[in-house]
Amino acid sequence: MRKNRIVSLVGLLAAIVLPLVQPISAFAWGPERPTYTMKNPADHPTFNSITDNPVLGDERDFVRIVEKKADGEAKDTYVSDLEIEAGKDYEVYIGYHNNASETLNDKAHNRQGVAWNVKVATNFPSALTAGQKGEIQAKISSTSTTPEAVWDEAYVTAKQDVTLHYLMGSAKIYNGFAANGSTLSRNIFSKDGTFLGMDELNGMIYGCSAYSGHVVYTIRVIADGEPVPDDVEDPTPEEEKPVTLVLPSELPKTGPMEITVIAVVAVLAIAALAYAIHTRRAARKAAKSRKNKTNKKK
Repeated sequence: MRKNRIVSLVGLLAAIVLPLVQPISAFAWGPERPTYTMKNPADHPTFNSITDNPVLGDERDFVRIVEKKADGEAKDTYVSDLEIEAGKDYEVYIGYHNNASETLNDKAHNRQGVAWNVKVATNFPSALTAGQKGEIQAKISSTSTTPEAVWDEAYVTAKQDVTLHYLMGSAKIYNGFAANGSTLSRNIFSKDGTFLGMDELNGMIYGCSAYSGHVVYTIRVIADGEPVPDDVEDPTPEEEKPVTLVLPSELPKTGPMEITVIAVVAVLAIAALAYAIHTRRAARKAAKSRKNKTNKKK
């Protein structure tokens, strides 16, 4: 049942994303590393090293870009090399996938498939002159993977002199869990990056395509010398909230039922504890009252 669900999820992701993604050869990915396939995943946590992903094709080429239409949708397919021009928005796509076999995620295997402290970092040029080619870089890192970081680049060539700006709040993560659609902090543009995650942005990613996802953000291109609109901001780092890793006893679920059950159990436990304390205090008070009455009679 689980295997069928995972296959279905991969198929659904492929149906949604594949028309937008053009599989092409890698340009500047790194480092050199062993590769795997969907049928033969890794025996340890490692990112973006599968060569036949149904969505991305070769995962080593995991940074893509596309022009956005006025309605915010992708105008064409995601590519790794694109000419950009003033007055348009472009969406950067960063895919991530812990290639460890799902069998290594459970407690019986000491959670060997889990990647910890997973972060994404990216940057793009702030300005380009006419005909100049710039790099959009992204890095996925983890303290428990081999290698500890993988990176890739997409390229943009300016049609005229332009400045490039981050569209405020556009950096988001998409996956099949509770963190889906969450806005990422501007630390994504720092050297170390910002945390990814499944139900929470706590840096924990299980192995298998069922736990994979992608990050997107929008770059607005302005003609050099033109005023900068109010809905863009400098991609400067911000204070990162501390994360608390609580390892689940079972593999995470995507539905809300488990959360509801936990909440109900917690409420009942608190109510039971309060009732027990109240009952004990009442019993002590009654016993003390009886003792006082007995002493008075004597």
